[in-house]
Amino acid sequence: MTSIRALEFFSGIGGLHFGFNASGANGQVLESFDMNQQANDTYKLSFGKSPVSRGIDRLMVKDIEKYNANCWLMSPPCQPYTRGGKLLDDQDNRAKPLLHLLDQLERMKTPPQYLFLENVKNFEVRK
Repeated sequence: MTSIRALEFFSGIGGLHFGFNASGANGQVLESFDMNQQANDTYKLSFGKSPVSRGIDRLMVKDIEKYNANCWLMSPPCQPYTRGGKLLDDQDNRAKPLLHLLDQLERMKTPPQYLFLENVKNFEVRK
């Protein structure tokens, strides 16, 4: 079985990292990315390493491909898509980092084999 080499985007306090570890999957989370310093501090307490505190909308293909990751774990902001919000979808500024990341994905020479994206109900039918 192929070893998973994951990048975790929008890592927050590390929920997807925790789930990945608990799943017993063969592999590791190579790096995580989040802008929220409080979440990053909590993440460091749990995993011994702080996420990269850099805007995901500033990551370029070269920044991502250097990890040679075959899996992306993503938990982007839900506010643009939640039924309790304004449903602005891709017109909400909080959606821009995810859209940027997907744009970078299309430009990669070696894209990941696996994408795991967690979000709110009906996210899959939103823009």
